[in-house]
Amino acid sequence: MKTRISARDKLRTYLSANVGKVLRTRDLREVAGISDYARRIRELRDDEGMSIKSHKERADLRPDEYILENLERLPVGDPRIPASARKIVLERDGNRCRLCRAGADAGSSTRGSRTKLRIEYIEALEQGGTDQLDNIGIICSECGKTKEKARRGNQSARELVVLIRRASPAVQREVYAILKRSFEGRS
Repeated sequence: MKTRISARDKLRTYLSANVGKVLRTRDLREVAGISDYARRIRELRDDEGMSIKSHKERADLRPDEYILENLERLPVGDPRIPASARKIVLERDGNRCRLCRAGADAGSSTRGSRTKLRIEYIEALEQGGTDQLDNIGIICSECGKTKEKARRGNQSARELVVLIRRASPAVQREVYAILKRSFEGRS
């Protein structure tokens, strides 16, 4: 049984093998094997964070040219977050998870695999979060799972402790102070 390779996978492999090289649309169309190759390129950029540029982002490229600038993956994110806020968050968080500081590089996660990063709301807008910059951050896939479990209310005590340990020392002290106050006077 033959496994069929998607156009997106073919383009990802081809672009990764040609980092820094200007690639023509006719070649990309041929590699993808479909006429709608441009949509797959947008998906690689928007859904996977690949640094693919066209003439819209770089004046030195012609309309039929693309370039993968480097292999570093940028965090993708919630489409409700404006581009201006994404830029500020990327500079502030340094392409690392705001909660546990894991980066997109292989081996930075606890599982040793490449960590997927997203720019998203720390506290979801639907749960009362704001659209202020302090509520927007880069979140890794592991912290995102933990955060989602906490939102649904089905998180174990151990998972909560892991989440607190991933937080900054300032946040850890704040959690300690809140818990200490809530248990004072109890026996």
